[in-house]
Amino acid sequence: MVAMGIVMMGPETYLPTFAQASLGMGAIAAGFILASVSVGWPVASSLSGKLYMRIGFRNTGLIGASLVVLACGIFLLLSWPQPVFLLVMDQVILGAGFGMLSTPMLVGVQSIVKWDKRGVVTGTNMFCRYLGQSLGSAVFGAIFNNSFQNQMSSAPKQLHRGSIKILHLLQDTHLSERLREFLQVAISRSTNHIYVGLLIFAVLMLLFVYIAPRKFPVVSDKKMT
Repeated sequence: MVAMGIVMMGPETYLPTFAQASLGMGAIAAGFILASVSVGWPVASSLSGKLYMRIGFRNTGLIGASLVVLACGIFLLLSWPQPVFLLVMDQVILGAGFGMLSTPMLVGVQSIVKWDKRGVVTGTNMFCRYLGQSLGSAVFGAIFNNSFQNQMSSAPKQLHRGSIKILHLLQDTHLSERLREFLQVAISRSTNHIYVGLLIFAVLMLLFVYIAPRKFPVVSDKKMT
């Protein structure tokens, strides 16, 4: 769950900025791409119940983690400028992976404790995800800023003006196409570096699920006297 929280924060924080600054989309269109996660997540989560009853919590979680790895890899394979419909499909796959992973891992840990401990394991599960989100914000912020600053060190002289508000600069109608493309490509590369980090954490998440027990020991609840 910590790894899942980390992976969640990459697209959630930087994909709208990438869509606006690098692809030139409006705020609504950029938000729509991010919202595509909400299509795959609930659908996969609702279907995971029947699946983990057949193949188990761990194997269902493996499918979800594999979908997350696939989505991160697909983004890296898309060349700039990425088609919008492919970004949307990639986010749907990512959401499906999260849904197929989060639900069985939550129900799985709930099933191995008695009723009086289920609040504890549920709270721990959610806390770990939020902890991962906090760590992900810090990690990917450092990756993006470092990557972008390294590219700006070789930027044309017109862009060496101290602090630059990139989004405002890209909206400047007087900005030359050469400078505009330089900034857009720089943001695209920085976003790709974020997705490399996402892929690494997604693979780690897959390994963590893989080493989990194939079958979770279910605890039968007995009426307490």
